[in-house]
Amino acid sequence: MMMLLTHTDYPAWLVLEVGADRPGDIRNIARWLKPNIVVITAVPEIPVHVEYFPSPEALLREKASLAEYLAQGGTLILNGDDIRVRGLKPDYRGVSVLFGMDPECDFRASHCEIAYEDTKPTGMYFRLEHSGSSIPMTLKGALGNPRIYAALAAHAVAHTLSIDSVAIASSLSNWVPAPGRMRLIPGKNNSYILDDTYNSSPIATLSALDTIKDVRCEGRKIAILGDMLELGKFSTQAHMRAGARAADCVNRLITIGFRSRSTAEAAQDAGLKETSIRQYDQDEAARAGAELAMQLRPGDVVLVKGSQSMRMERTVEALMAQPERAAEFLVRQDAEWLAKP
Repeated sequence: MMMLLTHTDYPAWLVLEVGADRPGDIRNIARWLKPNIVVITAVPEIPVHVEYFPSPEALLREKASLAEYLAQGGTLILNGDDIRVRGLKPDYRGVSVLFGMDPECDFRASHCEIAYEDTKPTGMYFRLEHSGSSIPMTLKGALGNPRIYAALAAHAVAHTLSIDSVAIASSLSNWVPAPGRMRLIPGKNNSYILDDTYNSSPIATLSALDTIKDVRCEGRKIAILGDMLELGKFSTQAHMRAGARAADCVNRLITIGFRSRSTAEAAQDAGLKETSIRQYDQDEAARAGAELAMQLRPGDVVLVKGSQSMRMERTVEALMAQPERAAEFLVRQDAEWLAKP
């Protein structure tokens, strides 16, 4: 007996994130994946997941293997503002385009700023520039330039698939940011939370701190930073850099985890008063949130960020004006995660 199975609703396109933990991870996937479009986002000075690589350049070579295995006629889309990623363009003989804020990028953002309704931050505004057209865009519900870079990359991919710019802009204006990605959440006592608890890396932490610095608010600016993991020999340097940046961006700093002690020390060395810094142990994310919740004032803005296993979403839940909606707004709310200590 022969059985014939058909599947008629298989998607026309798969959008896949391909990451590297160790050398060979991406190359081994790229060999059989043979993608039609490759987007390479960023390889900063201290990248995420660099622990098992000898250098950022080695991690870049691993990411670049995706371009080596592009299907014939495929398109390579690169972050034109990242000097390492941009450097891959001359080595690729096929179609390649750049996105970013540099004037030479094919898909460019200009006039980038935080959007407000009255005094409340609501999202990011920018103008999307491409081939002589300039389209105003507002991304609602989350803050920070990484949202804009994601929108630019999405626009470049969609344009490659012959989707017109107006349709792209319309779709992006209705985009709902994922939980834990600089998402705006109402906090207790009319405060605001910048929930960036999905994960953490050095460049993302610095970007989040720059964002809270730029926010207009009537209260204090507070950062709660948990440990950044998988950084290997770069760990201390990365945490100290975050502390120095925090001293320039916030009025108060709270750290969680033993690695983040370097963050607190660097912040104090950079001029943040010792009385404005509070340190918690590795497993005290919920306690840190609960204690700060009792001290929040109207107009305060609180940034919460840390690596996944630090469970910083517990901090956000303690700060939320409506903690009963945690399952709707926060990351790691499935039964398996909630059961973990």
